[in-house]
Amino acid sequence: MQQENRPIKVGLLELLYGSQGTWFVNPDYQRNYTWVANREV
Repeated sequence: MQQENRPIKVGLLELLYGSQGTWFVNPDYQRNYTWVANREV
């Protein structure tokens, strides 16, 4: 019998803490963002 692969929902912190030893790389063509509390820039 074949198992069904379903995505699991996790929060960002849970994802980051659970992936110690993993490198996350943004491509060079990824747009730079500026984060400001309660305001979209």
